[in-house]
Amino acid sequence: GLLILLLCSGMTVFAQQFPNLQFERLTIKDGLSSDAVSSIAEDKTGFLWIGTANGLNRYDGFRFKYYFHDDEDSNSIIHNSIQKIYCDSKGRLWISTTDGVSCFLPGENRFVNYNSRFKKAYRLKNNSSANIYEDEAGTIWICNQLDFICKVNEDFTLEPVQLKADPFTIDNQEYKGYYDIYRDRNKTEWAF
Repeated sequence: GLLILLLCSGMTVFAQQFPNLQFERLTIKDGLSSDAVSSIAEDKTGFLWIGTANGLNRYDGFRFKYYFHDDEDSNSIIHNSIQKIYCDSKGRLWISTTDGVSCFLPGENRFVNYNSRFKKAYRLKNNSSANIYEDEAGTIWICNQLDFICKVNEDFTLEPVQLKADPFTIDNQEYKGYYDIYRDRNKTEWAF
């Protein structure tokens, strides 16, 4: 086809030059709380948030600030083993951990926490691998809650929305409920 035609015509074909990318590696020697990094996000102010197996790290390009769970402080992050980080349109940081979800309120320097052991307004059904989704109106939804998707109200309480989904099996493992929400180019939202 086309390649043969170009080669036979004597024309010179140039490939696009790949940019010379520069990487900076950060490790515990540089101050990172753990080398086991699971998630990275950048907030509206330019801070890098790095989720690790041992806490949440905020990096300003020079120094780290650490956020760890403290049993004596209910405003600390819910757990140190971070799975995912999401920065929402309101400047809040949503952190999924192996033992619940935390929302960091930067202006107040505190976390709002959600867990299966908490009172109903902050109770999850599944603590691990929660996915955070923000719809076009700025509403936050917590997914991977078995037969519920949890809407986060303005006062940070949860409003469970029950969705009927038949269990399904993949590789002999049974799954229930909805893992995440996706918005397509036509702005249709899909729970899967």
